[in-house]
Amino acid sequence: MRFYLALWASKALLCVLKLLKRERDDKPGLLAYRICKNFNEKVTKPNIVVAVTGTNGKTTVSSLIANMFKNSGKTVSYNDWGANTLAGHARCLIASVNIFNKPIKDVVVLEVDEMTSVETLSVLNPTYIVVTNIERDSIRRNDNPDYIFNRLKEGIASVNPKKLFLNADCPISSFLSDKNVVYYSVSKIRDEIVDYKSKDFIVCPKCYNDVVYLYQQYRSIGKFYCPSCGFKSKDSDYVLTVLDKSVFLEFNNKKEEYPLLSDSIFNLYNEVAVLSLFKELGYSYSLLRELISSVSLPKNRVEEKIVNGVRVLKHASKGQNVSASSIVFETLSSTFSSKAIVLLLNENYGNINGTETVTWLYETDFEFLNKESIKKIYVGGPRFLDYKLRLELAGIPVDRIVAVEDEKELINFLEYDGIEEFDILYEVDNVSTADYFFNYIVNDLGDKKYED
Repeated sequence: MRFYLALWASKALLCVLKLLKRERDDKPGLLAYRICKNFNEKVTKPNIVVAVTGTNGKTTVSSLIANMFKNSGKTVSYNDWGANTLAGHARCLIASVNIFNKPIKDVVVLEVDEMTSVETLSVLNPTYIVVTNIERDSIRRNDNPDYIFNRLKEGIASVNPKKLFLNADCPISSFLSDKNVVYYSVSKIRDEIVDYKSKDFIVCPKCYNDVVYLYQQYRSIGKFYCPSCGFKSKDSDYVLTVLDKSVFLEFNNKKEEYPLLSDSIFNLYNEVAVLSLFKELGYSYSLLRELISSVSLPKNRVEEKIVNGVRVLKHASKGQNVSASSIVFETLSSTFSSKAIVLLLNENYGNINGTETVTWLYETDFEFLNKESIKKIYVGGPRFLDYKLRLELAGIPVDRIVAVEDEKELINFLEYDGIEEFDILYEVDNVSTADYFFNYIVNDLGDKKYED
């Protein structure tokens, strides 16, 4: 009776929130969980429950999977705002059943926080689990990769999914399990081996000698081997290769062509993870090609407009996340167009009780931003002097840095001459400020006239 009371009360609250157009809210799940502590365990699941977890890429991958299921004609329950803990999962499951606890959806797609996976996976009992990667994250959120590896390994061991999808190029997450595993990877993109400031994987976990990378896609992601004991990367069941504006998926001596969703290396891994899942679900080539063509990356992660020949891009770049920020900085530095960058990476805006130390700035590769092509870097907020100091220590000339305490005052310092691209990098909880800058720059560029 406690379970049904939780189900009916939370459904009633969900109806009220829908009438108020505020249904993108975890409150119904929180209510259900407070009334019935094992609500998520007792609620009936559909035949397909997909859990997506990992340090980076969870929201993108789960969004693509949910939208492709929808476009294939299936009914889907999915929290598209990234609610990835117990209350968020409860909110998603409430919408997947009727008042008699009978499934009314074909599929449930759940983003699972890797830190809490020990508590969440066992009660969700997903039929498929996709792990994107395990990388260095925020000190406050996730401590270090070894700790998260052990948490996630324990969570996965508590369930028995039909298939577990692991990134063969991630030297940490690829060794989470060897049971019902499907490995995916991306073929070699570059020859360069980069000496990053922080390194997630440099020592062989078997013999503790240094590993050697055959190639490195970014940070710790790539193919490695240990010259001392022979320990090496996993072989892949699905390999994605990029060619111009297409990608080729190789598996079982077959080769299928699909559209390229994004040429950024981390989104290539997101795409191959999604394609691997749907191939294992038995989707035909023609249908899968149609479905992957029907989706795009979530706009809350990347958005682009071209105004008077100038590209304006808005990228999510997790603040206090060493891996995510370093990857974005490296990607921006790899192109030669003249660009200006607006950094909106502050988290909690200097709340002394809610944010960690600034040590993450010194583990993050700001040195990538020291490029001739990057003409200006704008940064503001309570930590503006910390960012300014870090940029200067990265060797960036002072005349390229604009740092003010009030972020929104940065619009008074924007310069457009000679700029071919504006990149707005923002912490995922700072969407409103990013939208403000994006819209302002787009409108401002629209009012200006440029000579060819």
